[in-house]
Amino acid sequence: MKSLLSMLKSSQVFMVQALAFWVLCLLLVMSACGSNQGSATEKGYPGSDTEKTTQEEDDAAAEKVEREAEKVGHQAEHGAAEVGAEADRERDAFVAGVRKQRDELDAKIEEMRQKADQQGDQAKKETQQRIDDLEAKRNQLDTKLDEVGKATGEAWKDLKKGVEDAAKELEAAF
Repeated sequence: MKSLLSMLKSSQVFMVQALAFWVLCLLLVMSACGSNQGSATEKGYPGSDTEKTTQEEDDAAAEKVEREAEKVGHQAEHGAAEVGAEADRERDAFVAGVRKQRDELDAKIEEMRQKADQQGDQAKKETQQRIDDLEAKRNQLDTKLDEVGKATGEAWKDLKKGVEDAAKELEAAF
C-alpha cells in the first residue's frame, strides 16, 4: 500500500515536470515561428547587421520562454504541494473526528462491563459476548483508521468510506 501511494505521489511530480517541459517546448516553437518572419537571411542578406539583431532577438526570446516555462513549472509544483497539504489537513480532521466517536463508544463499552459485573451469571455471559463483539468491531475500525492515517495526498479519500462504514457498524451494534 505504501509503495502504491509513493508511486502515485511520484507520478504527480512527474506529470508536473512533463507539463512544464511541454510548455517550454510550445513557447520555444511559438517564439521561433514568430521571430523568423522578416529575418535578414530570409531576405537574402547574409551577414548583415539585421541578421545579428534578429539572432539577438531570438536569443532574448528563447531566454524569456525558458524563464516563463520555469515559472510555470514552479507554480505547478507549488499548486500540487498545496493540494497535498489540504488533503492531509482534511484527512487529519476526519481521523480525529472518528477517533473521538470511537472513544465515546469505548466509554459505553466500559459502562457495559461495569454493569455486567453486577448481573447474574447468564446475563453476565451474554453481556460479555456482546462486549467481545463490540471490541472486535472497534478493532476493525482502528485498523481502517491506521490505514487512513498513513495514506498521503488524495489517496486517503478512497479509504474514507471503509472507515465510515466500520464506524456506523460499530455504532449500530450498540
